[in-house]
Amino acid sequence: MVPIERFHIPGLILGADIKPKRLKTVASQIDLAPTLLSLMGVDAKHPMPGRDLTREPDDLPGRAMMQYEQNYAWMEDDQVVILRPEKTAAHAHYDKSEKHLRSVDATPANGGALAKRALAHALLPALLYREQRYRLPD
Repeated sequence: MVPIERFHIPGLILGADIKPKRLKTVASQIDLAPTLLSLMGVDAKHPMPGRDLTREPDDLPGRAMMQYEQNYAWMEDDQVVILRPEKTAAHAHYDKSEKHLRSVDATPANGGALAKRALAHALLPALLYREQRYRLPD
């Protein structure tokens, strides 16, 4: 449904004043802009949903978003939910060492909440943009 092993893309940020650091958590492209703003010294409020990885603990559980054709995957740690058009959400477990996605027949205990977060991340940006509802907190 989504070839998660193909989404293993290393990231490297270089700069004269950037101290070397290796992140072991899974991150996503949505984390890039908030992290770069922080590294540039910009302290600003913005509507971006990503995390500033310079300010997150090293043991933070990973999370990532992936889109493959019509399917959208949301992964938190090793739990994955895949949203597919006109179908119910599929749940899976991703084995990082074997780089293998294994379907889970039953919805995991947090599966409903995981599916809701996935759906929110998939739909909310387009909705906010289309309705011009991006607002910064007061």
